[in-house]
Amino acid sequence: MYTKIISIIISIMITVITGCYDNTSPNTNTDTTPVPTYRTIVSNRFDLTSYNKVVFIGNSITLHGANYKIGWTNNCGMAASDPDHDYVHIMQKYIGVNKKYIVRNMTPLERTPLVYNFSDCDDIKNFKADLIILKLSENVKDVDNFITKYVEYINYIKSENTMIIIVSGFCNRPIINDRLCEMAKANHWNFIDLSYLDKLENRATQYENPSIAAHPNDKGMEEIANTIIGYDNEIAE
Repeated sequence: MYTKIISIIISIMITVITGCYDNTSPNTNTDTTPVPTYRTIVSNRFDLTSYNKVVFIGNSITLHGANYKIGWTNNCGMAASDPDHDYVHIMQKYIGVNKKYIVRNMTPLERTPLVYNFSDCDDIKNFKADLIILKLSENVKDVDNFITKYVEYINYIKSENTMIIIVSGFCNRPIINDRLCEMAKANHWNFIDLSYLDKLENRATQYENPSIAAHPNDKGMEEIANTIIGYDNEIAE
């Protein structure tokens, strides 16, 4: 009897942290697509260490300010133990600490793509980045409109010769990751698949708050960074 009760409790805990979250609002993974068709596509060979002006665009996995009400006290990618252990800072060490960077949480574009004002990112546009790494998807519900506006947004902030790397969601959500892969391919942008990292061992289950616990832990953050870095100087298809 006790064994059965423990099994039920474990099952409930796993269900609670299956979805990916931003800020304080959960977005549970309810997709039923059995087999994803997306994969990493290197459309343009890139050399990460060659870029001097780099932009990271993402959601709370990329950057989240402290929120003491939910038990989050850092100002970095949730739920890294400290800034040095989030994927952005790991990648910055690889690219070069003396380079120029902009890191931006763009959760509003995920949540309300039809009303987001691109001019709020004129500082990124005027930055004229050599490289933009974009990792959005976990909080997307309106997939069609998000994809349309995502393309428009990228074209708005990039310069003529900006290298674009689209990164899939940390969550294995084929309904959005398939579309991101198609979007990248259609626009001749690079696409890197992270969905294979969607495992309990990569989540920050040490946190009691489920909206933090669903995020990548230090191991998950390192895996994200290493996956992207792993395609550095990969020969384009």
